[in-house]
Amino acid sequence: MFSARNIFRTLSVVAALALVAAPAMAGDPPRDDAPADHAINDKSFPMPSAQFQKIVDRRIEKARQHLEELMMKGNVPEAKRAEIRRAAEAGAARVRAAATRVEADGKVTKEEAREVRELAREVVKNLRQRYGHGHARGQSQGQGHGRGRRQ
Repeated sequence: MFSARNIFRTLSVVAALALVAAPAMAGDPPRDDAPADHAINDKSFPMPSAQFQKIVDRRIEKARQHLEELMMKGNVPEAKRAEIRRAAEAGAARVRAAATRVEADGKVTKEEAREVRELAREVVKNLRQRYGHGHARGQSQGQGHGRGRRQ
């Protein structure tokens, strides 16, 4: 029923898993001194306007780099790239103007930051619809998998 080989094999697997899992769980705890853009939580608000402006500028720069990478990967012609860059810069200007408006009193509340974030998402959605992707990944139009709705 239980042979020495089975018992030894089971103990070996348990010991190996314990040795692999222990270092994985002993990582450094997350730092609280500089939250990343995606790690902004309720404790961050109200936020000083200078800090919020840094976050907005960093996100715009990251989006610009991502756009350039996508255009390089897709072999977009230079004339079309210039047009896309102009449209993206116009959208970034709208986001910066909204950020400046909510920073007027020196503090940015969570609701004000949400307004700026929603505007930024709207700008991205408009760019996608106008220059290629009609929808973001996972947000397709229609019924999903299968043949769709049957009549």
